[in-house]
Amino acid sequence: MQPSEREDYLETILILGLSTPEGPTLAGIAKDRKKSLEQVRADLGILEKEGDLLVTDNNRVVLKPVGKAAGERVLKKHRILQCFLGEILGMDKNAASDEACVLEHSISDNAIRRLGDFIEGAEPGRTSAGPGTQTLLDAEENTALVVSGIRKGADLHRLADLGVIPGEKVLLRRKLTNRAVVVRVKECDIALSPEIADTVIVEKPG
Repeated sequence: MQPSEREDYLETILILGLSTPEGPTLAGIAKDRKKSLEQVRADLGILEKEGDLLVTDNNRVVLKPVGKAAGERVLKKHRILQCFLGEILGMDKNAASDEACVLEHSISDNAIRRLGDFIEGAEPGRTSAGPGTQTLLDAEENTALVVSGIRKGADLHRLADLGVIPGEKVLLRRKLTNRAVVVRVKECDIALSPEIADTVIVEKPG
């Protein structure tokens, strides 16, 4: 079984289990996953052998700690991605959910944490972000950087439209006399006011 399929099953069982404390049925899971009952029974048999879940005598499915943790992790990724795609980038709700279903299997825990901070407008502490952390306003010209966070109060929509999001590689091209900065993002040069530049936390690539 592919890791993505395992995660999809665990996420489904976790969600269905929210309304059925005794655990969802095999039939309910099959309906949600749009698979035959026989296929679901076989797939869950594999996950049961791997220690992710338990299928009870009355065909209920109960997640074990390792399976529950994996399900919660992928569900969190899905919700953050769906929120970012829908609320920040303006995608249709259903399209954002479908896209999140694809991306949730490949995005790293570190990237999803940074994305969550971006959505919430969290202000990362300079000390916790590691040595050498600074804003675009502080950085030197012709320096390759990675966006590590966004300060609270920033214009999240504008920054997202420009591609300035946590995890993105940028190049500080030059500083202007009015303290604005010119940054290269995805092969495009963009100008940021000093007020906006000071909300973008950056660090040198590791």
